[in-house]
Amino acid sequence: MIERAKQAVAEAGLKDRDIELRVADMENSELPNNFADVVTSNCVINLCPDKEKIYEEAFRILRPGGRLAISDIVSTENIDSQLKERFQSTWAGCLGGAILEEDYVHMVTRVGFDELQIVARHTLTPNELAAMACCPGDTFTPPPSAEDRLLVESKVASIKFTAVNKKKT
Repeated sequence: MIERAKQAVAEAGLKDRDIELRVADMENSELPNNFADVVTSNCVINLCPDKEKIYEEAFRILRPGGRLAISDIVSTENIDSQLKERFQSTWAGCLGGAILEEDYVHMVTRVGFDELQIVARHTLTPNELAAMACCPGDTFTPPPSAEDRLLVESKVASIKFTAVNKKKT
């Protein structure tokens, strides 16, 4: 992951900038307060049980004016709890860990982030749901039943958003 991020920094022509990439526990990074300018995550937070704690940690380590850039999976409608449980066991949590989009947005602003802007939103197609169901491959993750997959079609979205840490110094 870090090697790919270094490659992206180089491809963007930013190698001469003061950019430090680290691997850390999302709930307890052990980084100092007001340390980072940017926190980014690509479809990982939905896999974590305590999403709010992750956003509290991101808020803590970001400098005032620091930015959050997130891509994640959310549900656009309530999903039956028993169905959600089945997804948690067979989809490596991708859908099982997803929460309602409005609850997700409210949680991010509740911990202190401001200026939250959804920059992209895409309802997953049936083919995308099927592919996600077997990620990283059906050898590791058995696909859900066709009936279960039909029950969530048009109820799962990928969102990309930014937000700003507006805390006072």
